[in-house]
Amino acid sequence: MNWNKYFIYNDNFALTCANETKIAMHSHPFFELGYIKEGTILHTLNNETTTLTEGQYFFVDNFNQHSYQATTDSVLVFNFLFKASIIDNSLSFCRDIKTLLRHYMIKIDSTKLKANPSTAVYSDDDGKIWELLHKMLHEYERQNFGYAEVIRSLFIELLVYTMRKISSTKSDSQENLVDYTIEKILLDCANPPTLSELGKKFNYSIPYVSIKFKQATGENYRDYISKTRLNEAKRLLINTDSKVHEIAKSVGYTDINSFYIAFKKETGLSPNRFKKNFKNKKTQLS
Repeated sequence: MNWNKYFIYNDNFALTCANETKIAMHSHPFFELGYIKEGTILHTLNNETTTLTEGQYFFVDNFNQHSYQATTDSVLVFNFLFKASIIDNSLSFCRDIKTLLRHYMIKIDSTKLKANPSTAVYSDDDGKIWELLHKMLHEYERQNFGYAEVIRSLFIELLVYTMRKISSTKSDSQENLVDYTIEKILLDCANPPTLSELGKKFNYSIPYVSIKFKQATGENYRDYISKTRLNEAKRLLINTDSKVHEIAKSVGYTDINSFYIAFKKETGLSPNRFKKNFKNKKTQLS
């Protein structure tokens, strides 16, 4: 196969190969996985420059600035460009890998990772990642029944294998606190444990629990719960026929007006408009 000329496009992803020796600084409203197939490059991401060589790869979040310059005479970079909706349509507003990893179909806790998954450099030492990318490509070429589901499954497998490379083996009380809390929130976002309950369980003060949670996740406890509830609401709006007030109640909102305000602040749309837009898009694509 002539990788130098390869280009595939789908509504949720694109597979391309580039042999340009220099790509200017740019950003885009989708994710990118860049895999160095041949040569060596200097890759700059958000003002940090790293050397990448054959078999190494990286992720770029939505709207992050990046560029590269080849340091060898020739280079071949395989790009997997994707929207978060490749995993689930409820992720249409997802803009970073950490949020993507928390989705219920993947369930990877970013607090267990020893590096930021969006800025880490990964090495495909055993060729597993390239094998998965190659399978995804062939599934798209053949387009047999269920090919989109197979591609999604392969990509989730790729993400899990990749996160293993930067997973932490530490297990102290602080990590147990955060792991336990996130697991409880994801399991039942309508009834998450209170800071007081967490403090009693782990023998910490409420301020300590709050500080440690924010240090580990980068978000306040209340904001994390709110984001989780809204993500679940988006999933239910898209994938079920439940009424808006039923969904609001199921994710933990006792006041429907508060739900509408929070949902519109997060998405720019009312829940009904969000659902209608998705149905219209689905009809247009069918």
